[in-house]
Amino acid sequence: MKFAAAAAMVLVACTSSAHAGTPAGASYAVPCDAPYSSFIGYGFGSSQACLDLVAQIQGLDEVTVEFSDRYQPVTVPVQVYTRSWVTHVDFVLPDGRLLGATPLGVRIRPWTPAIHSVRYTFKADAEKVLGFALSQVGKPYDYVGLSGYALRIGFLHQKRSWFCSDLVQAAALAGGVDLSGRSPKFTSPARIKDSPLLTRTTRERSYLAGRPEQLAQTPAQAAGG
Repeated sequence: MKFAAAAAMVLVACTSSAHAGTPAGASYAVPCDAPYSSFIGYGFGSSQACLDLVAQIQGLDEVTVEFSDRYQPVTVPVQVYTRSWVTHVDFVLPDGRLLGATPLGVRIRPWTPAIHSVRYTFKADAEKVLGFALSQVGKPYDYVGLSGYALRIGFLHQKRSWFCSDLVQAAALAGGVDLSGRSPKFTSPARIKDSPLLTRTTRERSYLAGRPEQLAQTPAQAAGG
């Protein structure tokens, strides 16, 4: 009964279609009532930690994403196809952890250093954007889509699985924000990074020595000037 109540508490209503076959206006449930083994494997930690995370995103009007060159050499086809050092994108959760589609599937995980990384923010209803992304935790990685990069033909459509950039684009669309101008299954980390809706908040390159260094913004820069 406790877990059933938990699931009911974290239904997230999305206002637009964010994935092929997903009806607009549908509700997505963050799996806070999943089996204990799933919490460990997917990164939630516990049912209560899941509920706490959902509570943290309520009322937020800004979402942070981190672009990096993680998961080499798996993501080399992305680098070759897009001609960019950016091969991966994650959401940054309020507690500092990362949420994204990794070679092991959609997971929440602690922040770890990357050779290169940079963070941006965009204005959106975080409850809808991150709520959608959280509802996809446990879904598999889209290796078929990755092979499309290797063949230089873009994405090969694969339902019920995610590539890092199509998860971010789909979640953003769930919050009414289009970061790439393309359908989720035909976007890339580099294309999302070029979105005019993003505001850079850390320096372009951060090395293995530590976390991304925050930019010292003037008031005009902080206001978008």
